[in-house]
Amino acid sequence: MSSMRRSGVRRQLITSGRSVNGTGVSPCASAGSTQSGKPNMPTPARARLPFNMSRRLLCLFIDMEILPLKMPHCTRFPSLTTIAAASSSRTGRRVPLLDRPIRGSFRAAALPRRSGRRTPAMTRYACIPFALALVGLTGCVSASQPDRSANEPGATRAEFDQWMTELSNWGRWGEDDQVGAANLITDEKRRQAAALVETGEAISLAHDVTDDLGSDPNRPFGLNMIISFDPDRIRDRLDIDYHGGFFTHLDAICHVTYGGKIFNGHDMRETVTDDGCEHLGITSLKNGVVTKAVLVDVPRLRGVPYLEPGTRVYRQDIEEWEAQTGATVESGDVLLIRTGRWARRVADPDSRGNAGMDASFLPLLAERDVALFGGDTAHEVGENIPGFNETVIHKFAVVARGMNLFDNLDLEEAAEAAAR
Repeated sequence: MSSMRRSGVRRQLITSGRSVNGTGVSPCASAGSTQSGKPNMPTPARARLPFNMSRRLLCLFIDMEILPLKMPHCTRFPSLTTIAAASSSRTGRRVPLLDRPIRGSFRAAALPRRSGRRTPAMTRYACIPFALALVGLTGCVSASQPDRSANEPGATRAEFDQWMTELSNWGRWGEDDQVGAANLITDEKRRQAAALVETGEAISLAHDVTDDLGSDPNRPFGLNMIISFDPDRIRDRLDIDYHGGFFTHLDAICHVTYGGKIFNGHDMRETVTDDGCEHLGITSLKNGVVTKAVLVDVPRLRGVPYLEPGTRVYRQDIEEWEAQTGATVESGDVLLIRTGRWARRVADPDSRGNAGMDASFLPLLAERDVALFGGDTAHEVGENIPGFNETVIHKFAVVARGMNLFDNLDLEEAAEAAAR
């Protein structure tokens, strides 16, 4: 995109709420621990919308994760209910959003239960509202390319292992901590974020739920509409395997393991059962997340409509975006990365694969004390670290830092709004 005068920073408010009673898991590898409480790094084991998910709602739809199994397969998704309200930017009125349940269920192979116990995360509803003061650019940035060498990997296995120990948050908030890096969102941080709001505009960051099998043939979406005329009643049943590279969702901290450990050194086999997560489940965020979000629009920075599959995003991209826009990633912020994957899908519906984050950017999450990280892909890129075929972005962010991750966000509308 050609160089244009920057006219400052624009802010808008994004709000959301959803009531959650469980979901499933995706494949995960296995984090050891040392006596100091830090993880050591052994070699790991290996659009058609439902009637109650209308696009016209002023709501940020984010689906939360509770991980009910200690094996890498999806299990169940009992209930979701949208319960948020937002302000109309035209009238200033309070606009109540939809409050109807979406019910469905999965069941995988039976696993041993703990006698007489049920994990609280799976037996109560949790309303998890989101309010993100999104900081973006009002004009355009000059097209520029950070210094890099032919989209090459920027990190080694030795560096990754060092980051997993030296940049870990294990023990930082005590042994009984349940929210990890979300502790960085303090009361003062929330007040600062609220003060940034100017327009009060609400924008969805979730991609449309679709039953298009071509979208992700391994994880199709199933919708069963139940329509009755006597008495008049409409219901729906959903079957969704959230994890993977298509459906918008938020990962719980118990979602990823390394060396058999989840964040803070909890043993996976003692923490995760078919009833849910004993520690670090998504219900730990039931009081909501209110903070500032910084959206980094990498295609806009590079002067292209979208990034091609396999393209790497580097920390230099983030730093150059900050330099050109004046938006700075700070402690307690949510960092969002747009690669343009949904714009690419419109241009080429048959395209497969996505851009992702180069592992060399990971120390920035620790240096800036980022609270949550997200983007319009699942963040990983093939062979991120040569000879080490692991989901290194998830493992560092979730296991070492205790961060919840937003996967597969739809940032197209938010990016356009931020650029106005």
